[in-house]
Amino acid sequence: MNQTNASAINYSFIKDIGILVKFKLSLMVILSSALSYVILAKDLFNINTFIFLILGGSFITFAANAINQCLERDYDKLMVRTALRPVADGRMSIATSVLISGIFCTLGVLFLAMINPVASSLGMLSFVLYAFVYTP
Repeated sequence: MNQTNASAINYSFIKDIGILVKFKLSLMVILSSALSYVILAKDLFNINTFIFLILGGSFITFAANAINQCLERDYDKLMVRTALRPVADGRMSIATSVLISGIFCTLGVLFLAMINPVASSLGMLSFVLYAFVYTP
């Protein structure tokens, strides 16, 4: 395999991860969390807490979106809008997408745990609710 093909394959995989985690949609969730913290924290604003919230919330959101695509792959194949998602299209295996989701969920919970146990518990709860209650 030449350098150009290797670069194209790597780029495609990175691009597919962005599609898997619904990066653009996730930005809205992350932005709403960030703005809520800034507005409500006022004098108690802490830069470390803010960073851990952004990182933890991002990874939890990415994980939930990734597992959603695993669970919805058969439905996604049927719709024009979703048929080219990485798992539905077969460009990414179920095992790979579950692994990515698991890594992102773990990172999210760990970052939120740096804030406090309640934050990490709520992050995990939101993942479970989105992935296994809302999705099916």
